[in-house]
Amino acid sequence: MCVAASGALAAPGLLESPGAAAPGPHQAFASDDAVLPLSYYLTNANYITPVKLQSPWGDCWSFAVVAAVESSILKETADLEEQAAKDAEAAEEAARAAQRAEEQVKKAQSSSASANANAESSGKKKRGGEPMSSASAAAAEELASQAAEVDMSQPRLLALNDTIDISERAIAWLVHEVQSEQSGGTQAGEGFYLVDPGNYATQLAEGNFDMIESQLVARQSLVAESAVPYRYNGYDGSPFWYSTGTRAGAADDARTKDWSVDESMRTNTDLGWVVSGIRKMDAPAVLEIDYSTGLSSYQGYNADATQAIKDALVEIGGVAIALEADAALPVEVATGNFLEAQPSDHFTYSTWSQYDGADAIACNHAVTIVGWDDNYSADNFAGTASGRPPANGAWLCKNNWGSDALYNAEGNAGDATHWGLPADSASGLPTTPGAPGSEASGFFWLSYYDHSISNPVAFEVTPVDEDFENVYQYDYLGSAEYSKPAVYSGEVWVANLYEAKDLELVEAVSAQTFQENDKVDVVFYTLPNRLLTDGMSAADLFAAADSVSHQSVTFEHAGFHTIDLDQPVLLAKGQRFIVAEHVGTTDRQADGALDEDSYLNLELSYLDTVEGMQPSSMSRVVSNPGESFVCLPDGEWMSVDEYAEWHASTSGTTPEQLDVAFGNALAKVFTSTTSMSKTGQVYERVRLR
Repeated sequence: MCVAASGALAAPGLLESPGAAAPGPHQAFASDDAVLPLSYYLTNANYITPVKLQSPWGDCWSFAVVAAVESSILKETADLEEQAAKDAEAAEEAARAAQRAEEQVKKAQSSSASANANAESSGKKKRGGEPMSSASAAAAEELASQAAEVDMSQPRLLALNDTIDISERAIAWLVHEVQSEQSGGTQAGEGFYLVDPGNYATQLAEGNFDMIESQLVARQSLVAESAVPYRYNGYDGSPFWYSTGTRAGAADDARTKDWSVDESMRTNTDLGWVVSGIRKMDAPAVLEIDYSTGLSSYQGYNADATQAIKDALVEIGGVAIALEADAALPVEVATGNFLEAQPSDHFTYSTWSQYDGADAIACNHAVTIVGWDDNYSADNFAGTASGRPPANGAWLCKNNWGSDALYNAEGNAGDATHWGLPADSASGLPTTPGAPGSEASGFFWLSYYDHSISNPVAFEVTPVDEDFENVYQYDYLGSAEYSKPAVYSGEVWVANLYEAKDLELVEAVSAQTFQENDKVDVVFYTLPNRLLTDGMSAADLFAAADSVSHQSVTFEHAGFHTIDLDQPVLLAKGQRFIVAEHVGTTDRQADGALDEDSYLNLELSYLDTVEGMQPSSMSRVVSNPGESFVCLPDGEWMSVDEYAEWHASTSGTTPEQLDVAFGNALAKVFTSTTSMSKTGQVYERVRLR
């Protein structure tokens, strides 16, 4: 075993399923371990922002993610406000209890002890954001509370919550810009870059969820729309910011303008929120990718994945997904009256419903799931080549192709595509197409059984003022270049070496997992205070290190996780420390046996393009000597460069001839600057030499 720790690793923190609460109005038992409603809409709970317009760019991926993050912020804000109200009520009750206790003391000394004990008990308060015994229990409690207050029988599609507005342009631009020294420090130059930056058509084009996630978990690129509006620089109204040259040809194409974003926006925190966790779920559509063609073939339906998306909607907020749409840009959608539009291969315009039943899938669009209706009739998917889905049930989805309300607000109602479910402008509820007073909302229905649904992801958020003070990280590219890293049979560890900038308390570390029930083992080391590590071999470095913290946890879902240390570690300024992680996964073999494997949780970038493909962006990874280390099964610790040499030798080549470059370990460390005079903090005793 690579990690020679003092003491055995703790047992995994296994997940438990709580009992379910009783259903409320509009609710029914939908699973064995939770009570979920037959229909549920984040719009009705005021957790969804208005529909936006992605034109003139193919950056639906940015809009889908932003809509999900905005939803999470709205929900978390409401949860924090509710908790604050409960805390205030508890404090008032404690004060009243204390007053009653004082009065009782005056009346009878013998009863004072009991009275004061009651007052103390009433005054205890739960820390805001503290997790419950189970997320499902929290979801059931919230649903029970909402059921009595919010009617979920029909979705509200208009007059949505606009109190938060995140810049899609900032994310779409900065995800294609490598780190600067200001934003990335020693990792300057790492990230994605445009192959042909002079090509105007690629400024905000081509991207995916993984590219964005690497930025967000680095606490980057999340800024307000007001700071970076979805407009080209110098916008004066002509051409319109969403114009793709349909009026007067190329001269009227807004994409010929400068959409660049100042690098300082990458680390701007004025929005007041960070993405602190990512939940990545299996898709209901089980797809198998043919990498030679880029197409996916449909293999079947996963009911558990549908349940997982529902759980995420209730527990976190909106869920971004990829899918195959009949069009990839709003300009490709027919403008005008959809009342007479004929069904396309997979879309029924009379009901604004999609069911893609094709066997070969090529995802070209991204939207955000914001609700569901188990009883949405399969008969509503009528007249398409795909036919009728196998059963009832559909997701309510927020698209990125605008709404009548958006075009009206822009003063250009004549440009509206009138796309999406019609809604009564007064109530916001769905209405008959063409009914007086109705508006196109930009929402649509998507069958649970659509063959193209893929990559569902939800984003956990934290207020900046409640986040950690300092983040130590090298992995700005993250896992953006693969769906899963290399898998080895046996135990593989990766590690990062950092140096404390101040007197700090290490409170948490990050971990990246890639499928359900992956287990993470973490070992935290400190090095002697005056030890100079430059030039030390990896083996000598770990031999000199003291193991001071060990932890194991199993995660129900794949994604980015923050692991709070059971025992925080105190570091002196200038002290060097190491976080080492083993991320294990279990695969079931054809004979039913379980195979225990390990991920190689390193960044990597591809140096060559796939034959026949010409991407508009490529990645670059930076890994400096003495930053990251790898330990393979039954081996010793080695540097990343040494691992690349080993990897090349097993392939019969040299590191210079590899088609990939390896970067740093996916292991961030979160700390707070501290003082020995602070009270109420528990420190791991660290030997300083």
